[in-house]
Amino acid sequence: MGRLLVQNQTIDGLTTTITSNTYDQRGQLSKKSVGGEIPNTLSGLKDLVNVAISGNEITSTNSSNSWSNGFATIEQIDADGYIQWRASSTDKGVMIGLSLNNTDASYTSIDYALYN
Repeated sequence: MGRLLVQNQTIDGLTTTITSNTYDQRGQLSKKSVGGEIPNTLSGLKDLVNVAISGNEITSTNSSNSWSNGFATIEQIDADGYIQWRASSTDKGVMIGLSLNNTDASYTSIDYALYN
């Protein structure tokens, strides 16, 4: 019996990976990745400050513990929509939010923020 390796979806000509699975030698699921990826060409992002993009991960390049990292997306939510994120670090604070304008990389310019 075959195992699901990759599940893609195409909407308006844009194909996104929904899930990809890796199996061990016994055929048991060893790794499952879900969701799309942030474009590594940075075509969907702007105003990058002290961050690095690799695949679907955004990491801080700032060695200090200051709130001076950030980026914005080119697209906006016009009606119903959502943001999705997962903080991989549990020993540092992370803030994400929505704003009409991106004036700077400071948390004080976020209009609606979630803090972890």
